Amino acid sequence: MPERKTFSQKLMSLQGLWGPLGVGLAIIVALTIVLVVFWRIITEEGTVPGADPTSFAHTAKVIVDYFKQTGRFAPIDFTWYAGFEHMQAPPLINYILGGIYYFTNDIWVALRIFQPVAEGLFFLGMFWLLKKDGYPTINAFLGGIFFAFMPTIFNTYGSYTKMVAILFLPLAFYVTNRILTKFEIKNIAYLAVLEALIIYAHPMTGVVFSVFLVGYSTIYAILAKEIQTRRFLFVVFGLFLGILLAGQYIIPFFLEKVGRTAIAAEEATVHVGFLRMLADFRTQIGGTIFALLPLYVIWREKKPKLTALYLMGLFCALAFFGYYYGLGFFFPFSLSYGYIWFFMTGFAFAYLLGLLIPWTRVKDLASYLLRVEIAVCLVIFYLYSANFFIHFTQLINYKNEQFPANFELARALNQIPNDGRVFPSHYPFGMTNWILGTATNKANIEGHYFGISRIGKTIAIMADAIHNSYPDYVVSKLEHLNARFVIANPVLLDMENYYGTKVGEELIKKLEENDYKLVFATRKYMFYESDLDIYRLYYQNRPSTYIMPADEQVLVVGKYAPTLAAAVSPAKLKVLEGGSPYLDDYDQEFLRHFKTVVLYGFSYRDKAKAEAIARNYVQGGGNLVIELFNMGTSPLADNPSFLGVEGVRQKISQKAKLEILADGPLKEKIPQSFDLPGEMYDIRSGALEYRQLNEWNFLEYVGLDESLAKLPNDENMFSILGYKNVKGGKVTFAGMNFFYHLYLSHDQKELAFVSNLLDNQGWTGPSPLDNSKIELKQEKWTPEYLKFKVKTADERLVRISLAYSPHWQGYLDGQPIKVRNMADLMVVQVPPGEHVLEMKYQPTTVSRLALGVTILTGLLLLFLIFSSRYFYFRFKRSEKIGTVNDH
Repeated sequence: MPERKTFSQKLMSLQGLWGPLGVGLAIIVALTIVLVVFWRIITEEGTVPGADPTSFAHTAKVIVDYFKQTGRFAPIDFTWYAGFEHMQAPPLINYILGGIYYFTNDIWVALRIFQPVAEGLFFLGMFWLLKKDGYPTINAFLGGIFFAFMPTIFNTYGSYTKMVAILFLPLAFYVTNRILTKFEIKNIAYLAVLEALIIYAHPMTGVVFSVFLVGYSTIYAILAKEIQTRRFLFVVFGLFLGILLAGQYIIPFFLEKVGRTAIAAEEATVHVGFLRMLADFRTQIGGTIFALLPLYVIWREKKPKLTALYLMGLFCALAFFGYYYGLGFFFPFSLSYGYIWFFMTGFAFAYLLGLLIPWTRVKDLASYLLRVEIAVCLVIFYLYSANFFIHFTQLINYKNEQFPANFELARALNQIPNDGRVFPSHYPFGMTNWILGTATNKANIEGHYFGISRIGKTIAIMADAIHNSYPDYVVSKLEHLNARFVIANPVLLDMENYYGTKVGEELIKKLEENDYKLVFATRKYMFYESDLDIYRLYYQNRPSTYIMPADEQVLVVGKYAPTLAAAVSPAKLKVLEGGSPYLDDYDQEFLRHFKTVVLYGFSYRDKAKAEAIARNYVQGGGNLVIELFNMGTSPLADNPSFLGVEGVRQKISQKAKLEILADGPLKEKIPQSFDLPGEMYDIRSGALEYRQLNEWNFLEYVGLDESLAKLPNDENMFSILGYKNVKGGKVTFAGMNFFYHLYLSHDQKELAFVSNLLDNQGWTGPSPLDNSKIELKQEKWTPEYLKFKVKTADERLVRISLAYSPHWQGYLDGQPIKVRNMADLMVVQVPPGEHVLEMKYQPTTVSRLALGVTILTGLLLLFLIFSSRYFYFRFKRSEKIGTVNDH
């Protein structure tokens, strides 16, 4: 006699009803939670929290507005970083936000829509993954909620590039498992497409997730007997194809040397105790208990897949702490975002946390409701734990009345009809960047606080010059950048160095000496949300010009050119910083414009050619000064050498006396003692930290024809200063790393000595020319095409105040002309007469090659998808034959 079922058991047996109903209810509840969390973001005026969102909104708006006007996508943005190339930044977010903006015609609405929609997609992605993996709705619901509100994941609402990248992780993980468990070649193609999308969204996340998937696949294949171990190689192949598919973006990024800035390793690493590590682990996960429960799940289930997932999640957590807490781990992107590793931990743990409630089949309504109650309690406790650290219930939009000083500043900027650039002076900027990008019509030198731009390192070098008390250098840079506005915030105004010098006020004083006038200051009675919202605005009332003469008479070639340029700026010596560190990238026609050329941290591609260029320059009357310290050398060379002179590495740990061998007036100019200086560090607190050096590394020289100075205990063959004779003249070799010592010490005698080295009284080349002898007129200025008229009585170098890019091709009267990178701006050589100078933004060989790689990879992936069924049957047949042969 069949067992009689109770009413609740009969209800639970109606799978056709409860399945879709449960899925629908789970999605509705989850999206309601998202809606509640983001309700104020969606409904209130103002812009969403965070500096990153407003930056991406600005870029998306620029792209779409230009597209509406011209039907083309703008390759650069004049308003960021002196000409920010859109292809340098991860492009996917710009086109997603831009697409929303295109239809809504309101960029702030686009931001308010994007944030909650992305958060809902976090849930749906993990929910879909767990359902596809065969788990009940209640487990999929838990996993989705845990993933969406995992603090390390949820916090990406302030970093949209990473947010978009993470959206693809559940899909990529599912396809990876399909490759491992049911081989179909189309899944390799799908994985490649997903990997490419992640890279287009955020390249570092793409790299880290690739490492995560390869490690997971390897462990899973080893632990699971039913999976052939070699199948993880198909995962590697799919990821590799994904990288090739994204080649159109990543190949130019690396081969064209964008020029990024990053925090120094010693600044990024924080040495703390074990308790601090636990606290940070809890912060990232949302509660200590949730860091332990995944371990319970894999112990209970004993599934190879779950074990592999847990182990890789744990590995990524260790990688995260290895980056931040100096545990000895090394990763190639250690100068970037270490916390990206924790995204993988969050993903793995969210998946496992969703399985806390056992998925055995529920037979009656009471058991089902009990599990629902447990799930609700888990979600409430989890959201409470996560909110304790992230405070997502306090999300509100930035409004005008919250930041009145910022909008006062915007109005003040807009009232001055000068299209010169704005320099925001010092990080952190508060809401200044948002203002400059959205509430004003001004171009901003800084663009945004991170430095993925060709001119990013120049901005960082300017900050170093402020810290080290070189305001003349900063003012010179502002002139080259056509900066007519300088915004000083409290960070700058209050900053002082070890010697008590108010370096910010020092810069302001120098600005005032160069005709910058105070035109706006925030009112003292105004309510401020933050101390960072107190500003002074200085304006230089000169016509804006993005084309100007480049009349510097000293050229420094090498990676340390900014150091020397700043060090000699108090002596009013203006130095042109070579954009390429390779001497053989410069020809004699260009070098003859400079009475002195300094090689400092330089390299060469062809040594014989570089030495020939050096000799020819000296024969033409040029003054060549060489410092071989950290010169680029062949891996086979033990010591740097050039023109027959070899540098020998040395170090001292205390003050040294120098033995002067020179005679006459020069003897009095060479420093007779050498102290160990200290270095200045910006610890982001407004105060500059001074760190005394305990060692000084430098070079001595062997092979000079005339020695001017040496260390007292050295043999006569060693020298720290002297000459090398070449046909037609002599070359000065300066050792001891004098230039950097001057930069750190500000020693006046050293300044006079170095200035003397750079002087060339016997110069017979072009003399400094008066600016009245050249007429420059800007006729057209678009993101794709620039046009100028140039009239000059003599051959001149002309600077175009736009970030250098190999994509900008120059044409003089219709004929190609070489465009040089000088201090990250562009310089061209113009002969006498009247000329039309054009600049066109065009594809390079590298970008064409990269596009070809993307197209060919895309065609290969299409072939794999359409031929997948054929390869699947062949693969299964070979597996069956292999199994029979084994028996």
